[in-house]
Amino acid sequence: MAEFLRQQSLINQEKLSQLRICIIGTGAIGSFTALSLTKMGCGHLTLWDKDTVALHNVSNQFFTKEAYGEPKVVAVARECQRYAPSGIDVNIFNEFYEGQPLENFDVIIALTDNIEGRKAVFAAAQKSTKCQLYIDGRMGAEIFRSFAFCPSNAEQCKDYYDNYIDGVQNEVLPCTARTIIYNVQLAASMISSFIKKYVQCEAMPFELIFNFKDYTLSKSRIEMKQNE
Repeated sequence: MAEFLRQQSLINQEKLSQLRICIIGTGAIGSFTALSLTKMGCGHLTLWDKDTVALHNVSNQFFTKEAYGEPKVVAVARECQRYAPSGIDVNIFNEFYEGQPLENFDVIIALTDNIEGRKAVFAAAQKSTKCQLYIDGRMGAEIFRSFAFCPSNAEQCKDYYDNYIDGVQNEVLPCTARTIIYNVQLAASMISSFIKKYVQCEAMPFELIFNFKDYTLSKSRIEMKQNE
């Protein structure tokens, strides 16, 4: 495929194009993740979000001023179609995610802005018989944190739920100190790299933290590696 000439030796393009990926939350991280996966060559995306585009979203999310007032999923889907190097199938759900079944996806990405939402997405991922990779991306000011693992891995599921979901309080930050564009772009890049590693059956960290304040990167020793 000529459109992906520069990455053909890095990723199995055919396998990537066949993946069915669901993104819950299309705000800061979610909108840029959708774009990154689109330009990588993902063939099937499902986007889930109830929010509409506000003016303050334009500076740190993948929206233009012309999208003001539109449902975020509609605006993101349009841009994915516009920027896709080749064909892409984008389905949208302009509604709150409240535990609806997520059975038909290979990859589920939880990018909600609260713990309750992540808890609901995680529960659905565990019930899925198809999902092989669950990703949770979190951002607060200049700190990005992610988790990536197979939802059928009992040990990692317990670690994730016990330590990072159950009893965890939503982080409260001033509305003027929640996100900035360079952190969002890095977060989307990290998540997209996890998709690449999944496709290539490469190891990835269960937990990863990057702090822009002092440029430190830490990751867990637990690594997930898909079997071919």
